[in-house]
Amino acid sequence: MPAAKQAVMNLLQALPDECTLEDIQYHLHVLSKLQQGEVRIATEAAIPQHEAEWRFNIDSPELVTLSKRDWAVFIKSLDATDTPRPKLAAAMQRHKEWQKS
Repeated sequence: MPAAKQAVMNLLQALPDECTLEDIQYHLHVLSKLQQGEVRIATEAAIPQHEAEWRFNIDSPELVTLSKRDWAVFIKSLDATDTPRPKLAAAMQRHKEWQKS
């Protein structure tokens, strides 16, 4: 039996009898996305989990990575306010240091 057909049959068997067509569609969509991800991992250069966490600063929710354009828009939106923002100032300093490197 083809792998896709078997995967759908396994999915249908795992779902409760009371599931709706929308439930089935949703789970098929998720299954499809998972399989697409597995294909991408096999065919493209994937990065390890710890490197992805480092790149996206998962451990520090205060850190935000923005593009130069997004930073410019963000800074312009704050120009009209005089309220001190120490976390924002620190983030902006990190961004300036990152731009220099």
